Amino acid sequence: MRKKKRIRGISLLLTLVLLMTFSMNVFASEKFGKIDEEQIVFKDLNLNPVQEYTGIDKRGEAYTVKIEPSSARATNAWKISYTAVLFNCWFTVQLTNNKVTTVWDEGYTTIGCNVTSESLTKTSTYGQYRLGVQSWDGVISFSGYLRATATGSGNDVTITNTF
Repeated sequence: MRKKKRIRGISLLLTLVLLMTFSMNVFASEKFGKIDEEQIVFKDLNLNPVQEYTGIDKRGEAYTVKIEPSSARATNAWKISYTAVLFNCWFTVQLTNNKVTTVWDEGYTTIGCNVTSESLTKTSTYGQYRLGVQSWDGVISFSGYLRATATGSGNDVTITNTF
């Protein structure tokens, strides 16, 4: 009996921590795209270097896409991240003269899921981190990508995700 109360207490505490963790402000300027992908344009990164957008994915789950200066000592390096309840991923992109010059430092965390595939791609216009994810019991399975595209004339970034 005492053990069950303890487990319930721990479960309640973890639930509250998760709820508090995912309450964030929104600073993205525009959102547009197709049904299967979300495109968020982040502008004026020199004036407002940390920006994020919170939305609802096609499975009805809340997610946040964020851009922030990278902790790497590189000029115009930005950490791009996607945060959801069971799945988070990120990578770093460096921009020079509205072109993607380098992508690196990709990673992910999951709760109750396995990453079945991953790849990091760079072209002159975008950096992309693609992942395949499956729940441990095999009930949930999806794949998608997080892409940062250099746009505009001031190293503006359009982030596209298909998770």
